[in-house]
Amino acid sequence: MMKYSWTGRKYTQWTILATIIIAACLISFSRDQDVNYDLLNYHFYNVWAFFDHRYAKDYFAAGIQGYFDPVLDFPYYLLASGPLAHHPALLSALAGIPYGITLCLTYLLADDLVGRLGLSATWQRAVLVICCLILAGTGAATWSQVGTTTNELTTTVVVLSAVLLFVRGFDASGDYVASYWRPIGVGALLGLATGLKLTAAVYAPAMGVVVLLAPRSVRLGLRDAFLYGAAAAAVLVLSYGPWAWHLYQQTGNPFFPMFNDFFHSPWATVATIGRDVRFLPKNLLQWLFYPFYWLNYNRLTVNDLSFRDARFAAFYVIAVTTMGVGLFRTMRKRFSAALRPAFLLMAFTIIAYVIWLAMFSILRYAVVVEILVSMLMLLLLMGLADRLFGRSAHLPAVAIAALLTVALIAYARPPDWGHVAYGRSVFVADPPKLADGAMVIFANQPMGFLAPLFAAHGHGLHFLGMPSCFGAGQWCYNGFFHYDLGRTMRAALQAHAQNLYVAYYLNKAPSFPGLAAFGVAVDTANCQTITTNVSSDIRLCHAHLTQAGQHPVVSAYRLAAEVTAQRGVRLRVDWADNRCAAQTGVGTAKFMWQVAQPVKGSTELYVRSPPGPQTLFAAGGQQGSAVTGAWVQAGQEFTLRTHDGRELAIVRMRYTPCQ
Repeated sequence: MMKYSWTGRKYTQWTILATIIIAACLISFSRDQDVNYDLLNYHFYNVWAFFDHRYAKDYFAAGIQGYFDPVLDFPYYLLASGPLAHHPALLSALAGIPYGITLCLTYLLADDLVGRLGLSATWQRAVLVICCLILAGTGAATWSQVGTTTNELTTTVVVLSAVLLFVRGFDASGDYVASYWRPIGVGALLGLATGLKLTAAVYAPAMGVVVLLAPRSVRLGLRDAFLYGAAAAAVLVLSYGPWAWHLYQQTGNPFFPMFNDFFHSPWATVATIGRDVRFLPKNLLQWLFYPFYWLNYNRLTVNDLSFRDARFAAFYVIAVTTMGVGLFRTMRKRFSAALRPAFLLMAFTIIAYVIWLAMFSILRYAVVVEILVSMLMLLLLMGLADRLFGRSAHLPAVAIAALLTVALIAYARPPDWGHVAYGRSVFVADPPKLADGAMVIFANQPMGFLAPLFAAHGHGLHFLGMPSCFGAGQWCYNGFFHYDLGRTMRAALQAHAQNLYVAYYLNKAPSFPGLAAFGVAVDTANCQTITTNVSSDIRLCHAHLTQAGQHPVVSAYRLAAEVTAQRGVRLRVDWADNRCAAQTGVGTAKFMWQVAQPVKGSTELYVRSPPGPQTLFAAGGQQGSAVTGAWVQAGQEFTLRTHDGRELAIVRMRYTPCQ
């Protein structure tokens, strides 16, 4: 067993790796229960649908995400619906294992690369490796996905394993040791990562380039590139092939809904669903300097949520400065015995970034690039210092690297994909028992997680998701109705016309335009509210079929306040801003209360956005008032109560059609 190289204590690398994984699980546990959008929409539903053979029973229940390969979600589903169903805290802790393994691979890679710098003191190497590890593990893309079901960290484990296997192919002199099995192993790992999640495909061509360049012989480079490509293609077919065949049989497109402009599936038009291009650069400046746009927390660029992170921008500045002063060439010569794998790794990182930028520009798909960028910028700093000032600069260079690490971490604001406090179970809901064979229409997303919860309280239930784009106009209507998906959905609705229900979120404008297009009328007077521990409250209403119109009607909604007060208590809500809108909106409200009976102490107004806890919003006496900001939305609850906890009145916000 190899002793850890830069410490005098008799710890082994295995001890350090185990410690890293335990720390990662504790970090995951500390973040509370994951309730990210994709988990509620399809990560849980897709596996349930796979095991319950739902493909001829449900249609579009999780939207286009319902057609994604469920293999990576098997562990979470089996634990969350089985032995850990009533232990959400333990489940969250175990969900940190992919993050822990990612950090372990990052540590091994950093230790290898830093060891090639020839630092004069072991403590300097220790500090630099720790900086690489911490900086790589706290980036906006990486940190935001700790303990989540997004599966990006799981594929990162496979990709980083390939990167480490490639770097370990260089000996102490910087020469690549020729081997048949190394390019095959690297290719197999990259093919597996792509097969498990297609978004990992950005790394396969980038690695192919550096595998070609690694040997100093052109002949060996071509041989290794061929072996790499063959292994990657073979494992991709083995890992993704079964799901591709399933999609092809169902839709005519093995990657449905992606690449439908090539496969021309009869299931839906390419104009309706396809690759997400919302975050691609919009102009030449963004193409060239996109990382600098990520410094602004208030600008949405490569993420659905606000964030800021300067790692990519810092690497950009350091790398361009290095090239600008002409030091790349001299550094490569001076450190040819040490940093050749680092320069090839830099080429891999830049190529992968460019492919990611052109294909997705979605932050969470760039975890591997973010990790490598974090390490390489520190290596560049050390290389520059050594080249310019010699070994005497090692100490200040390590200090600068440590300060840069602290500054970048302090500046970053990673996004949060959603967490709630731990409860008694992973998923808690109170759905009613529905008639056998009933169909439940999900009018909003994410709702896929409700399907197995509803199915546990009914026999032979079916689920159908409502396309969310109907409010956008005629193109969406045509895109679904004239293709097999729309025809199949209409036939399923007709088959279950006697037992139809519609579920929609209280805090979202209901998808009634889409329902009207499918000829579904909602009986809003015959509804009940369903409360869950992971989402806002849900309305479940009876529905029936009417004649579908030729053009979907776009309805408009505004907020309404339902007030329930105790005798002698008056609570009034006036709206300062409450506009009609087809999409979910927010309003500004003024609350005024008057309590007839004497009140001991103050009166307090609390606000709650389910499933979150109540928070104090305002306080006063027997009479009082408070004005909100522009953040009031449907589904929120405002509770007026005395200081000792006696409830005086409650206000529930909902959407109502505009007159």
